[in-house]
Amino acid sequence: MRFTRGHAAVVVGALAVTAAVFISATSDRAAPSTGPVLVVRSEAQDASSPTAQRDARTEVAQEERAMALAGASMSPGDRHRILETMDFVRTRIEARLSPLGNDLEDGDPLDELRSSLEPYLPTLNAARELERGSWRSADLAVRIAPSCAAAAPAAGETCIALWDTRDGPPVLGRRARFLAWAAARAVVVELGSRARAEECATALRARTRLASSTLALVLLDDDLAMRPTPDRAEIQEAARRLALALASHPGAGASAERHELAALAEARVAPRASAWLTVPPTALVVVPRLSAMADVVGLTKEIEAAAGPGARWIHAPAAAEP
Repeated sequence: MRFTRGHAAVVVGALAVTAAVFISATSDRAAPSTGPVLVVRSEAQDASSPTAQRDARTEVAQEERAMALAGASMSPGDRHRILETMDFVRTRIEARLSPLGNDLEDGDPLDELRSSLEPYLPTLNAARELERGSWRSADLAVRIAPSCAAAAPAAGETCIALWDTRDGPPVLGRRARFLAWAAARAVVVELGSRARAEECATALRARTRLASSTLALVLLDDDLAMRPTPDRAEIQEAARRLALALASHPGAGASAERHELAALAEARVAPRASAWLTVPPTALVVVPRLSAMADVVGLTKEIEAAAGPGARWIHAPAAAEP
């Protein structure tokens, strides 16, 4: 039988289709990502999973690390403003409590504390969510790990890539990544040098307290390593004294502030925050605000404006999963 050009084209086309089908089939069976992963379990299957076992000490330790991480990520100027605010509010409360004191300012000192700290709430909240390490909904338990091998999933648990939305069952993956939003939506940028990474971090951190910003938390490798800041002891002492003053404050509703101040005051230097996340000294991590997760364009522009030309996305901003 003699092959014509038409026959050859048909054969080549058939081979191409066969190869495409083979590649598609084998890619679906590819090994799980070796990067950061989420281990997901339906709570209806087993409520005794490792994710469900969160005692009070674990919660306190995580809160302390989160407060330390947030403080380390802030600029020296922002930390100084927070220190001044804590001292001033404490002085006002103590003046009101003392029979010889006189608070010359108007309004409730607690309201002033809340108003002054409001620009930093996105940073505090993002640090808290990033450092949690595990999350739960009514029917889902999620924990994070550096890799599937390190996570050692138990029976009934599914290991999916944190940043590859094509990995894992679509609905399960979307729900798990939404619970772990601070980790799943974190952006990693390679700047090429430590000096450029620090310069970019400084520029971005100045924007995190702006109401119009998409940014919540900006981290360098030193921050993740929980490097103590020079003013750490002074800030912790101010937080401790303010927490004591708030405990005697006649106004109601200061329990949340006392809880956060106590965590800040007691925060110890841990070996590392968010141990699942490792970045080189030449890169930085950006966690967007929860309210700005869908604003991929705004987040990208805000980072690119500070990063300048030559920056490389290790994990770029991604659109919300459908």
